[in-house]
Amino acid sequence: MSIENNELLIGIVSLATAFVVWVAKTWYDKHISIRPRLFLSVTNPGYASHIRGGSSVFTWKCYCTLKNNSEYTAYDVEIFEAVATKTEFIFNVAEIRNKLPKNNHIDAKESQNFLVALQRTCHNGSKYLPAPNELNNIRLIVKYRNEKGRLFYTKYYKKDGQEKNKQCFSKPFKHDKKQLLNNLPNPK
Repeated sequence: MSIENNELLIGIVSLATAFVVWVAKTWYDKHISIRPRLFLSVTNPGYASHIRGGSSVFTWKCYCTLKNNSEYTAYDVEIFEAVATKTEFIFNVAEIRNKLPKNNHIDAKESQNFLVALQRTCHNGSKYLPAPNELNNIRLIVKYRNEKGRLFYTKYYKKDGQEKNKQCFSKPFKHDKKQLLNNLPNPK
């Protein structure tokens, strides 16, 4: 009787172990191993300014490259600002929407080039007016999915000429869904 109980116990432990291993492998594949890694680089910020309605408007056109440095395809790629305000925002929303439409993808080891035009408005009397070519603080977020639908983020931050890309599993920076690039109003 004890031999049968031992065999039954060994069978139950074996099935439980197999189930745990299967769940762990499934989780690992979805969340860790099948992971596209997108990196954003921003170069050559061209600068322009003009006066509109008593305010100074500064525009920087930055050439961006979004590169997939992995063996896995990235799906549903979106780019948006970490913090968009009424006086500082991405100006060429429609152009970026055309480059990265809904249901897009960036294949393994490929890149996508596009232009981002950032605009800052300073009202007359403002204590801070940026100098030409001064765009020290750029914060963009790249949102994408793997083939299993797991959501990933790349936090891009450029300060004082140094670029940083940080791979994240959760939302980087504090941002509001209303500030997604697709929902930003086109400036007039």
